[in-house]
Amino acid sequence: MSSLTSSSPSAGGSPPPAADDPTSSLLTWLTASGCTSSVIFPSYLPHRTSLASSPIPSDAPILKVPFKCMICPPNCLRSPKDQLGITLKDMWVTGQLRGDTLLAFLISREVILGADSDFEPYIRFLREIEEPETIEVWEDEELEELKDEVIVKRSRLRLREQSGMHKRVLAQLSSHTPSLSLSPLTLDLHLWSWRILQSRAFGRRLPWTSLVPLADCLNHSNVCVRYKLEKDNEIVNPYEKYTHDPESGDFIMYPSKGNSYAEGEEVFNSYGRRSNSHLMLDYGFCLTDNEWESVTFVQRLYRPQEVTELYSKLKACLNRAGFNVVRNLKLNRTTFQKGLMFCRIVNLTEEEADELIKGGDGDGIEKCGTEKIECDVISKSNEVKALHAMLALLNTFDTSALEEDEKLLESEEVEGRLRAAIIYRTERMRIVKRAVDMCEEMLQRIERMESM
Repeated sequence: MSSLTSSSPSAGGSPPPAADDPTSSLLTWLTASGCTSSVIFPSYLPHRTSLASSPIPSDAPILKVPFKCMICPPNCLRSPKDQLGITLKDMWVTGQLRGDTLLAFLISREVILGADSDFEPYIRFLREIEEPETIEVWEDEELEELKDEVIVKRSRLRLREQSGMHKRVLAQLSSHTPSLSLSPLTLDLHLWSWRILQSRAFGRRLPWTSLVPLADCLNHSNVCVRYKLEKDNEIVNPYEKYTHDPESGDFIMYPSKGNSYAEGEEVFNSYGRRSNSHLMLDYGFCLTDNEWESVTFVQRLYRPQEVTELYSKLKACLNRAGFNVVRNLKLNRTTFQKGLMFCRIVNLTEEEADELIKGGDGDGIEKCGTEKIECDVISKSNEVKALHAMLALLNTFDTSALEEDEKLLESEEVEGRLRAAIIYRTERMRIVKRAVDMCEEMLQRIERMESM
């Protein structure tokens, strides 16, 4: 690994940063602090990317960021001199503020400190780059383009939750230190800090949720990556002052499980197994062909006004198969058969239900006794009813615009939030259309068998 560099622009790419540009200032600060990296950032080819400056084999460091450059509670609150910092530290060590809530207010504090912040180059970089394009900042007409009422409701709920959190913490701060001026801690600043945290922070493998400069600039892909603090096993109590050997204890990121990068190849981080709705809410983008994307349908066994013996038997069969009478089917590449199994059970005749419950030698029914049942094909008539029921459920999701949207994505004129919205809804339509095609193909196969 070497010190940090940025590449020259390619034809059609963005111009390189000036010396006083926030990106250049950030890289200069990180280099002076001892950061080393095997990536060139930003590449301007033509978008902001991080390219491997040399081959990076699996388990070799991508980058090493000194601990002192990380925005996290022990760094921000080691020796605060301002009243806000002193108050936040006391609330941290006494457990009154923790986790993401604490970090959001620490980020806001660093913004308020301005030139007095130990992280000023990093904060200036974060403030002057584009704000995270999470859908919380989208206009109503832009949200409508997603064609998903659930994610829109979740976005609006998150705004209300953050407004409530902001009010609660301000009340805590005021109660703790009545003389503390709260006017700089505006709701707008808090929302910005929260979006920065949600879109850039590391936390799962660290003692504290942290912002890690440069590491947070890698784009996302579904690749294998791991990161750690060197000697983090020496940290006994994350609420105590962090002391470590300056030559170790720093943040290191590696490609793992065979993942590697050739020289000049874009280097990615992985934010985990994230559906597109999660990516849109927390990061402001979504992926084409996202293996973790799903579409949720509600499946249910309708309860008659007067409970019949058949209803009781169907409910028993569902329970034996591991289903509740109402369930969410998260349809993706692997859950189609589970959804179809539910449809088979709720369309059983009384005789078929009896046979399934006792685990007899019925047509296609496995012997199950008291074991959990696996409901494969039961009978031709049941399979037809189940497939039609599955189709009826799937057809509640409109896929009629799929072909038109796929053509729109081929156009370079469609960009920004509209492009993200079209990718989001197109991926959902593809999942449903794939399942519809499977149902129709299975029905056609049954028809061909009957005609033979």
